[in-house]
Amino acid sequence: MLDPERIRSVVDLQQRSYKLLRWATDAVDRGFITFDRLHRYATLPEATLGWLESHYSDVPLNARPDRDQLRPFSNLFSTYLENSFDLIEQPGQRLFSPEAHCFCPMCSWLVAAPRLQTKKVSRQNKARARKLQQIAIKQVAVDHAHPIIDESIEALANDPALRETLALVAYGYDRLRRVDGVAEGPATLALWRGFAWTTHGSPNPDFELTAQAILDTQAKLGGAVLAT
Repeated sequence: MLDPERIRSVVDLQQRSYKLLRWATDAVDRGFITFDRLHRYATLPEATLGWLESHYSDVPLNARPDRDQLRPFSNLFSTYLENSFDLIEQPGQRLFSPEAHCFCPMCSWLVAAPRLQTKKVSRQNKARARKLQQIAIKQVAVDHAHPIIDESIEALANDPALRETLALVAYGYDRLRRVDGVAEGPATLALWRGFAWTTHGSPNPDFELTAQAILDTQAKLGGAVLAT
């Protein structure tokens, strides 16, 4: 079972990690941190930990973990660029259209592209995300001491009513591995889009990740598993 206290802790660390990454990216533009140094810190847990220990007081309060959480926080933060984002040294410009309704010369214009850009999700990433969902089903079945066959796992994985549930539970297990230093790569982005995006393939602006949502969906998945 996903431990409630660990899930609450890791969700808090994730929110702080994202805020720190946004702050650090802005710091590159301000010249506070060089691009090369940020990229090095963001890809090595040990370097991230060392930097945080040396610059702890410089980090904004809403992005700063408790000192006893620096190691798991560093593990989580340092995988963001590797798994979820590309940090672009010279982002250049991109074509922008309000509401994305028309990209003709009259209705669109060039704006500065973001330095922090979400990685593309490949077919292989999506296949790995599906595997992580199947692993989550098996784990929930083990937690309930409920035997489950491969055909039932496949049926649950294909159930559109469980789309968000499976993605969110698998994402919760992934977060726990991430703070221990084990990263799955962009497959986690595919999981994220399973519950934080709409079925039409666009981000849900009202979505906010909470520990309770992960725990509630785990209970829902448990019910579905026991019904097989």
